[in-house]
Amino acid sequence: MYKTDSAGNIIKNVYAINPSIPLNMQKIIMMLLHGMVEEQMRFAIEETANFWYTARVNAGRPDLTNLDSAETDCTE
Repeated sequence: MYKTDSAGNIIKNVYAINPSIPLNMQKIIMMLLHGMVEEQMRFAIEETANFWYTARVNAGRPDLTNLDSAETDCTE
């Protein structure tokens, strides 16, 4: 999937890779980043989990066992 401008020219795809940069150049750029993108994604996931955990603790650790109805319970 690509994002296009008003003339229909490709601006970028959903992964924000510029299609005008050759694929081998993109691979070199990713290699030079030394895993920085993956590291930042892991950090963002951990921070999001910390946010939700802190919000639950600050809310008094409410009981979450009865949130789903019987129709959505997939533990059976």
